[in-house]
Amino acid sequence: MTGFLVKKKDLYYYKCRTKGCKTTKSAKVLHEGFSQILDSFQIEENAVEAIKVGLDVVCETVFSEKRENLKLFQAKLIETESKLETLEERYAIGKINDQVFEKYNTKYEQEKDEILQEIQKCTINSSNLEKIIDFALKICLKPLQMWKSRDVGERTNLQDFIFPEGIIYNKQKGRVQTKGINSLFVLIPRIAKLLKDIKKGDPINLDRISALVTPAGFKPATLRAEI
Repeated sequence: MTGFLVKKKDLYYYKCRTKGCKTTKSAKVLHEGFSQILDSFQIEENAVEAIKVGLDVVCETVFSEKRENLKLFQAKLIETESKLETLEERYAIGKINDQVFEKYNTKYEQEKDEILQEIQKCTINSSNLEKIIDFALKICLKPLQMWKSRDVGERTNLQDFIFPEGIIYNKQKGRVQTKGINSLFVLIPRIAKLLKDIKKGDPINLDRISALVTPAGFKPATLRAEI
């Protein structure tokens, strides 16, 4: 949607530019809807340390799986590289012709590239993740206030960090919503609610926290330096 000013009313609106959409909405209404989404992430300051402990549990659950996957992909990489070496050796001594060599060399090189990509996904940068978590918690303390205090460029970066798949207006339901949220902003409020429901003095069930992780995994968006 594109924003514009109606000078006679001195009011801003958003207009959908998609062919056949024909939707125009008050900027005030859409901003209020977006503000409600941001407010849903807010946590209390006295809960930050406990939430960080919970996030550590989540990270360990996910990273344990990543470490196991890393071992599997490393073993596959060794196997594929061995196939390439054998292929090159057979080609060098004339046991296979150019056509066969090109066919299987292309196949194994492609397999190798795919495995390397998977290994990259399993790589854990704990120091960078810690910075991302700290920044996400800082946002969750005062999400709406932080949003309002930023300029347009910073708001865009902040929006990309929290909502990597963007924000949309659902015409049928008449509300602002998002296709996807940075995993941290899903987990932090959930952990906060779980901790809030625990009676004072009762032990924290860490298994319940680790169970918050979905099979899709824990994928916080990359922290941008300019935010």
